[in-house]
Amino acid sequence: MFRKLLLVAAVIGLVLALEDSYEPKVDNYRIENVCVDQLNEQIRIEMHASLNYMNMAAYFNSPNVALYGLGKFFKKAAIEEQDHATQIIDYINKRAGNVEPLKVNPSIKSTFKNMLESLEHALQLENNVNNQLHLVHHKAELECKDSHLMDFIEEVFFNEQIQAIHQLKSWISKLKRMGDGVGEYLLDEEISKVA
Repeated sequence: MFRKLLLVAAVIGLVLALEDSYEPKVDNYRIENVCVDQLNEQIRIEMHASLNYMNMAAYFNSPNVALYGLGKFFKKAAIEEQDHATQIIDYINKRAGNVEPLKVNPSIKSTFKNMLESLEHALQLENNVNNQLHLVHHKAELECKDSHLMDFIEEVFFNEQIQAIHQLKSWISKLKRMGDGVGEYLLDEEISKVA
């Protein structure tokens, strides 16, 4: 019994010590530089994905490939990623941060041996975007102690990322079962209905 009381007292003491050590920021309007840096990196990753998607749209909309549903989907994805970058730029400006000049990674894939390769590439792009968003959220919580930034990331981005990753994984699974050729044609028809 004494051990339990001692353990409870230790836990209560630890909680009180942690509460005493937390001091809220004096200026909660201004965004911390470490979070601005992460948001600028997020802008770069969003724009990198956007440029990849634009090239993918051009490739699949070409009459030599003629998978127009996939081309339409990638064109829409390019616009969405650019919109995300714009939303982050607007957010940084609203919080009196500094948006860095864009330095987009030039490694952009523009040809694919089949639809599966393109969907797997898109999945990698979405995972990169999602992982960086989680890093921004983590920094906002632990280093910047910025609940507004955390809310912004949660409300605007997280759900959409999960839906995009789920959709791509589903299409990849279907295509692996159906195969190239007619399978690509059928999946392209399905994609054209949701794009």
